[in-house]
Amino acid sequence: MTTHAESGSVIRASGRQYPLPTVTTAHERIHEGVMYHGGVRSEALADDGNLDLFLIVNSAMEIHARFEAACGGDAVLNLYENPFSNTNSLGTEITPRNRHREIGDVSDAGLYSAPWTDANSLGTNLTPGAIIPGGATGNSPGGQLQDGFFEWDLDKGNQYLFRLTNRGGSAKIASAELNFYERAE
Repeated sequence: MTTHAESGSVIRASGRQYPLPTVTTAHERIHEGVMYHGGVRSEALADDGNLDLFLIVNSAMEIHARFEAACGGDAVLNLYENPFSNTNSLGTEITPRNRHREIGDVSDAGLYSAPWTDANSLGTNLTPGAIIPGGATGNSPGGQLQDGFFEWDLDKGNQYLFRLTNRGGSAKIASAELNFYERAE
């Protein structure tokens, strides 16, 4: 058993009778009131249609982000850094919700759906176009992004476009979500 002496007493930190409780960083960030969530859903995303989340990171914060996506058919995901975006057409603003519901703190990041983007100037593609296989047979995850692939530390002052493209051959239900916490420098 490992022990730790503090103020003359012994605190049992681990062992069979005294297990050391642990939580994930994300779980702790929720308790701290600094974890946020936002997303967008389409009931019928057209074949070759895009479902976009556009994130503007505050110049004083870094963001640890986890993007999640699902589609009723095959889909492709891309994450672009600093895409050209017309600031007059940021899209529909999404209010990121604090995941600790008793805390009224709001995020300093800007989050939008359906931004105007120039197809010829999407910025740096940070991903190889991850494939989300449709269906739910064999080894398919059922049209869902593999766990952990789209977890990133995003740099302060940058903009990011998270794009889900339906490749299912017809209109499909789809969603794109973002869970993140902010880290001050």
